[in-house]
Amino acid sequence: LHRYPNTKSVNKAKIWREKTNIRLKNEDVALSNLKELFENAELEDEDFADASAMIGQAYINMEHPDSALVHIKNAAKFTKDNETKGRLLFIKGQLYNSLNQKDSANLAFNEVIELNRKSPRTYFIHSKIQKIKNFDYEKGDKLAQKEQFEDLIEDRENRPYLDVIHHQKGEFYLNIGETDEAITAYNKSINEFRQNQKMQTLNYSSLGYIYFANSEYKTAGSYYNSTINILFEKTIDHRLIKKKRTKLEN
Repeated sequence: LHRYPNTKSVNKAKIWREKTNIRLKNEDVALSNLKELFENAELEDEDFADASAMIGQAYINMEHPDSALVHIKNAAKFTKDNETKGRLLFIKGQLYNSLNQKDSANLAFNEVIELNRKSPRTYFIHSKIQKIKNFDYEKGDKLAQKEQFEDLIEDRENRPYLDVIHHQKGEFYLNIGETDEAITAYNKSINEFRQNQKMQTLNYSSLGYIYFANSEYKTAGSYYNSTINILFEKTIDHRLIKKKRTKLEN
């Protein structure tokens, strides 16, 4: 920035400086500099998308999802890179969810799904999962949702994500009162472990909850123990599960 102020890469350098500021939690500085960049420079589409995404990230860090949403949408609109587009559209869906606008969130997740193989599979699968999380248990077609789970599980491309799919299947069946199916799904998620410790924690704690509700306290205790062994000490989740386990032991 100081030695080569007239180079074609100067705008990229300014954006990367603000990415660094955001990593350093200097969001106010990053926002001020990026807004100044928008005012004073003619940005190419990809640079505009990158800068917009960074403003969105700064607002996300500052817990202002409504402000972040505008810039994430702009970034997704202007980028030509499908991998980046898939990630930004997924974030757009998450932001709508955080604002409790599920219909708009599902439309954003549909945009990711429509990219299909143009974008990494992880965004495709997690968009499907997010839409399932938004399922309307009062009005939604439960049979169609069950069939969708089977389609996702049978698709060979989804094998790396079976732990996530089976876990969400367990959540779905638990919510509709089919506990045995939920237990089976959670256990399958555990067996398909893909280094996702958080997913394992959710599986064990959900199984503990089910067995506790059924007054099978010994079994519930063993699942709470498994949860405690995975969680890092001195975290809120660790303390909560340990407290629940101690009460159960008493």
